[in-house]
Amino acid sequence: MKKKNFGIWAITFVIAGLMITSVVSIPADENTAERNVVIKSRNLDNPMFTPCPYEMKSASSQIELKNSPLDNTMPGNLNPTTLGTDIPVMVMAEDVDVQNPSIMDDIAGNIVIASEAWLDVFTPNIFLRYSNDGGVTWIPEDTILSWTLPENDIYDSMPAIDFAGDNGGFGTMLPIDPPMLITVTFPDISDHEAGEGWLINPWTTDSHMVEIDSADAGGVNSQFSPDPAARGVVIFTGDEATGEDNILYISWHEGEDTLTGVWTGSADDSYEWEKAVCDVDLSTGMYYESYLKYDDKTGDPKPDGVELEWCQLDGTGDWWQGSWYYIHIDGSDNPDVKADGGNCYLVYELDGAIECLYSNDNADNFQTVTVANAGQFPSVTAVGETVICSYTRNGNLYTSVSNNGGDTWIETQVNDVSDSVVEQLHCADVSGNFVTWTDDRDGVNGIYLDTSGIAVPVIEIGISGGMKVNAVVSNTGSADAVDLPYTMTATGGILGMINKETSDTISIPAGEDATISLPIIIGLGAVTITATVGTASEEVMGTQILIFTKI
Repeated sequence: MKKKNFGIWAITFVIAGLMITSVVSIPADENTAERNVVIKSRNLDNPMFTPCPYEMKSASSQIELKNSPLDNTMPGNLNPTTLGTDIPVMVMAEDVDVQNPSIMDDIAGNIVIASEAWLDVFTPNIFLRYSNDGGVTWIPEDTILSWTLPENDIYDSMPAIDFAGDNGGFGTMLPIDPPMLITVTFPDISDHEAGEGWLINPWTTDSHMVEIDSADAGGVNSQFSPDPAARGVVIFTGDEATGEDNILYISWHEGEDTLTGVWTGSADDSYEWEKAVCDVDLSTGMYYESYLKYDDKTGDPKPDGVELEWCQLDGTGDWWQGSWYYIHIDGSDNPDVKADGGNCYLVYELDGAIECLYSNDNADNFQTVTVANAGQFPSVTAVGETVICSYTRNGNLYTSVSNNGGDTWIETQVNDVSDSVVEQLHCADVSGNFVTWTDDRDGVNGIYLDTSGIAVPVIEIGISGGMKVNAVVSNTGSADAVDLPYTMTATGGILGMINKETSDTISIPAGEDATISLPIIIGLGAVTITATVGTASEEVMGTQILIFTKI
């Protein structure tokens, strides 16, 4: 495997802007697939990773935030008071279709939904709303956040956003015209105006890419970030100006104005890549990517199918030079991947069914299981060994839930109004306990949300100072939190001499609290205290006065 660094220069811009109808258990004898799962390794000499060098130019247009009125909004859309029913989060006027949602949450009640909106048949834009109370109310209350992309002659669709732990959130979009790759950073997913605000980063690729046909983003904790400016990794496929079709790339921020990365498949005459997705396990830093890989150029009998590939992020820009491993699944299509707590779940379509390839030991071993005997367009999320897979069937949206790390699954229909789900690639997404999808029950495509009904832990962190710095970690959810990794740090002081850290794992029963503490701090000056437990994170500023910390 041979990979090469490249640099892309650009300018960063500020932006703002169940009811259960059926329950089916998959029989035990259908829960184990008979195919062998073989993990293969790649090496740095594999010609699949031949580089294709080129130059990148910087973008220069200003992207501004605006609030779009919610015209003809459905009743209850702005401030729903109950969950467990279909909530219309984005339903616009009759001539505005909103579709293809992406959702992220931090298991602490903060949710962001980004969707593709068609203002007319020629004009797409990206809309966003968010909730700080687990989906009960939505912000903005009576408007929708959007960017002035069309006003700047930038047309994008299919946003992909992902929680990045203490790095906030990270995302990308699928460009329609020009073939401009965009990354989005969310320093605080609970407030679009906090800190430097939500930022949109356009990267001009038109002199090197004639088309980008799939794009996804995986958020990264700062502990594993390849650069201090990198909040995640973006993966995309597309056609190069050199004539190579459907090549696979992975990239990340290197500094505020540089996108760097590695790419695969350039100059390969046999394979092409499409439908790329990726995710990073925030607790372990393991990076996973998946894609449809096929041979459309030669007559050799090389089977088409989904491939899962992984490599360990290590906090440096050279992480990609580590060991890479992969599994190929003949005949499969439409993958999605999620990793959490040392567990990885890849879902995909195979012979009309929805299947899952999963590992519960940080990718050392994998097994396969049938999630549903029929379905399309799967999406997956996980909180440790609790997994939710959504998929469509006959105009309806279903979730299958596994509470034992992927071994067994139970199916539930999500949408209250039957035959209302728009069935297409990217029509639905799941995160934590939340499911969102494209629905046309009102004669226009809109975005709905519901809960999956599973029990999950909800982690909240409160930091206090004094002679000892403590963090009270509360589990306000409905499930026990087991063996969550945590890290607590104190940095700063005069000449940066304060640098304390503690890390371990913690288990907190539902409805209870636990306390973690830093070693005694000695110093003077401003100090930053950060506590990260699982995927939840809290940061406070304080002042160190000898052995007393004032917060």
